[in-house]
This record gives sequence, structure tokens and C-alpha cells, in this order.
Amino acid sequence: MVPEALQKDRVPRLVIFIARPPYCAEWTFGGLSLALAAAMGGIPATVVFIEDGVYALHGSHQVPANDKVFNVQEMIAVTTDVPDLEYFVHGPSLEGRGVDLSPGFPMIPRIGNEDLARELLKAEREGAASRLIFF
Repeated sequence: MVPEALQKDRVPRLVIFIARPPYCAEWTFGGLSLALAAAMGGIPATVVFIEDGVYALHGSHQVPANDKVFNVQEMIAVTTDVPDLEYFVHGPSLEGRGVDLSPGFPMIPRIGNEDLARELLKAEREGAASRLIFF
């Protein structure tokens, strides 16, 4: 948690780029978990699905019922309303791979290169530098 004395100051935003396919090495789960933990602890977090990370939002991911684990899409879907946590998907990455967002994710804005640059510079205009982490 962010100490109460610091909450009045601008807490730097954490920007997490999900740039790898959603399964196998668990990079996507790690990035999403970090973003959620930060947001729940009072640190604003932005997740950007870019490059091969866009596959996390494409198609319909299924996990056998007896596995009793979340799939990536379920994890994203249940966290879209968490305060201080926002998601974006990089449109040029979708287009470059010939894929589109799954119909279950209309709440995740598609952004282009200029919008991405504006998002990255937003915190600095507000007086605090962003922290960037690539997964």
C-alpha cells in the first residue's frame, strides 16, 4: 500500500507492456499480476498489449474445468473495473498479425502509435515519471 502521507503526492504510474504470447512461459500472468497488485496497492497501473502480447485478447481461450485455474482472458475480464488499472491494446500490433480483439473485450481501447506516446507522456505532464516494465 502507498503510505497515506504519500497519497497526496503524485505516485508515478507503472506501465506494463505485455509483449509475449499469453501462455508457456507465464510472462503474461506475471505482468498482469504485477499490474493488479500495484493498482490494489494504490499505484496507478497501465497494461499495454503489444507485439505478440495481443494474442492474449484474440480468440476464445479455454482451460479444462478440472484444471481450476484462470485463463488469461478470464483474468483480464474480471479486472477491467479495478480502480487505478487500465488496459490498452496496440492497434498496429493487431493489424500486423492479422488478428482482432475477441468480442469479449469491447472495453479495452485500441490505440495507435501517437496515442501510445501520449499515454506514456501523460504522467510526466502531471509531474511524475512513469515506470516501464516489459513482459
